[in-house]
Amino acid sequence: MSTDRPRPKRATQIAIEFLTLWAERDRSFAAAHISTTLGLADVPEPARSEITSAIAGLLNLSMMAVMEVGQRRAFEAAEASGRHRDDVSVEERLAATSAYIQEMSLGMPEDPDAVDRS
Repeated sequence: MSTDRPRPKRATQIAIEFLTLWAERDRSFAAAHISTTLGLADVPEPARSEITSAIAGLLNLSMMAVMEVGQRRAFEAAEASGRHRDDVSVEERLAATSAYIQEMSLGMPEDPDAVDRS
């Protein structure tokens, strides 16, 4: 495993790919894909377990953040159409979350590290 810093856009693309798979809820498939993509089979224990735990934790944290945005968007869309937010299904919230992840992917700047955070 290299300690070189990955290109910012590529690193973000990989993260979005992993998050998209994680969001689909087939966590076993997502974990296997992530492990294969990162070449974790060659990493000795206990480092491999620590790496996979850290990645899973970061994906869970990311899901909480994007679900917050997706849920808010689903509620706003429902209310704009005269529906109550209690009537918004889990599927609608997940679809709004997936749409948000895709929007982030499509709108990603060349260097996400250079985005103005002020």
